[in-house]
Amino acid sequence: MLSFLRFAGSGSPLACVANLSPERREDYRVGLPARGAWSELLNTDDLQLGGSGVGNGGQVWANDGGCHGFAYSADLTLPPLGVVWLVPEES
Repeated sequence: MLSFLRFAGSGSPLACVANLSPERREDYRVGLPARGAWSELLNTDDLQLGGSGVGNGGQVWANDGGCHGFAYSADLTLPPLGVVWLVPEES
């Protein structure tokens, strides 16, 4: 597993979570800097990209319960050998 955050000049975060194993990962918890809904901006296993469709239904929810040094976290379903990119939804 590999995860990191990038920040736009405006301060808006972009989270990247990569599963480098050939097995699907369920309930993989990752820390996030903001509470609320996060949209799957890109899932490399999306059916439209020729993948098998393993993912999060387009959205995850970050709640209290910190992880990886952040105050909020979300449980993700990660595709095998795939990468998921997440952005917070506008309030």
